[in-house]
Amino acid sequence: MNDVEFEIFDRKKDYAKNNLKVKLDEDDIARICHQCGFDEAKIDVKLSQYKTNNKYEGLEEFEW
Repeated sequence: MNDVEFEIFDRKKDYAKNNLKVKLDEDDIARICHQCGFDEAKIDVKLSQYKTNNKYEGLEEFEW
């Protein structure tokens, strides 16, 4: 990874840690970044798939 790609990876790693209930490890996030060609908009769309739908928030069965 070059410096720009590494900065994107770090931002997305922090985002996942702070905003997603599902725990993605660094390998998962790196894979997503590579698959999306380090396009932040595409990465955001992919990561949003891991968010708990608002109607399920607070329900223990859906909060891993």
